[in-house]
Amino acid sequence: MKTLLVAIVITLVGIIIVFFSLSIAGLDNSVAGSIAAAIVGGIPYIRESLEKEELKLSHHRTNHTVLSFEGFGFSPPRLILYGTLILFAAMQLSSGLGGIIASLAGVGMKDIMNFIGVFAFIIVFPAVFLTGRWVGRRGVSKGIVTIFLISVFARVAASLLDLLMLPSDELALYLGEIGIWEQMGIGTVVFSLIGCWGYWRGRRQRLAAYLTYLLGRVSTDTRDAIVELAYTEASRKTNTTGAIA
Repeated sequence: MKTLLVAIVITLVGIIIVFFSLSIAGLDNSVAGSIAAAIVGGIPYIRESLEKEELKLSHHRTNHTVLSFEGFGFSPPRLILYGTLILFAAMQLSSGLGGIIASLAGVGMKDIMNFIGVFAFIIVFPAVFLTGRWVGRRGVSKGIVTIFLISVFARVAASLLDLLMLPSDELALYLGEIGIWEQMGIGTVVFSLIGCWGYWRGRRQRLAAYLTYLLGRVSTDTRDAIVELAYTEASRKTNTTGAIA
């Protein structure tokens, strides 16, 4: 919990600095706010880095600690927190970049959705898929529920920020024909479907991800020996199967 609070404080300082810097540079406050808010996606990385440093300094654990297969996974609450922050950051980055391009193109708020939609395909949807795949690789249980909650929390948080940052008339133009509740509902369903696709891919890659982690913890000579042994065993099995056939 301490490392999480420190990561949040560091992130808040970064958000404030970036927001005021972009505002001074002449960007609209809503666009500057979206780009600055994207920094929250760095909280998981900052926290994990802080925890790794704590492990190095601990008297009971050393830098050579190797995680078991179960220990390699994250609990659902941590995955929900990290996934929500990452997905929220992706949406804010998409909105911010869309706003910048729209401003440079000289279009109004009514047309900004076209630019944001393009960046959603480029940034947000891949981020949802990769988050789902990450949950599949590192989750220990309740993966589908985790994906759904990440989708709900991230979409609701982004919509609430829109309510706070945009005046009511600009928000109406921004949303177009749909309301804020429809945006939340449709976004949650779309994110959940894409996330579950990524989760399915991640579960199939979970063992490979753990083996990659283990290989990264041993020396190069040992790694080469393990790969050679695995290759020899796989070749022997293939030859045996062919002989039986």
